[in-house]
Amino acid sequence: NSPFSYVARNALLYVQQWGVNDVFLDSTPYGRISGMDSVNGSLWTLVYEAACYLIVGATIVFGVRRFRAMLVPTLCIASLVALAAMTVAPGAVLPLVPAPLSPEGLRLIPAFLVGSTIAVFRHGVRASRFVAAAAVVVVVASLGLGGFWVIGVPALSYLVLWLGYGLPRRLRGIGTKNDVSYGLYLYAWPVQQTTVVLGWNSWGFVAWTLTSLAISLL
Repeated sequence: NSPFSYVARNALLYVQQWGVNDVFLDSTPYGRISGMDSVNGSLWTLVYEAACYLIVGATIVFGVRRFRAMLVPTLCIASLVALAAMTVAPGAVLPLVPAPLSPEGLRLIPAFLVGSTIAVFRHGVRASRFVAAAAVVVVVASLGLGGFWVIGVPALSYLVLWLGYGLPRRLRGIGTKNDVSYGLYLYAWPVQQTTVVLGWNSWGFVAWTLTSLAISLL
């Protein structure tokens, strides 16, 4: 459970060791409640992000880029069908999926492929306020009634891209030079854990959250 084994066992991005010397096990509410020391629980997504980049790389290396108009949406539909099947009958689907991929990968990779499909057909996708409004309804309904990963994620993907296209020009610079969203997601966990150990959460929820946010942004 040492720092050295933490680096070595997680070097391929698939997290096999979450903690280092139980440093956050008894010193944070998360550690006490979960019974688990986790230096950075957000790192579980890295292996799936890397897998998605490998998919893109493979299509270029093996010369299938010219077939992307057929290949990418086919992969996207297949992944959504697999995800729907897992949602309806997880007991029948999960045993067929490689262990590192399930079930989180079956949720995240289709989301990536939805965005990839929109990118492939970007010249034919219209920025429609009506479709964006419908997407809001679908996202909210799927969050409340179920089916978010299958139907809500495609709607959310369109909505995010529509916002990026339709927001005022002065806001379009956000995230163009730095990946603020993913960077903040990754750094917030260890920052929040550390500030709790230092007792800064005793300042109150709002003050502690704003302080953690400022440090994470830096």
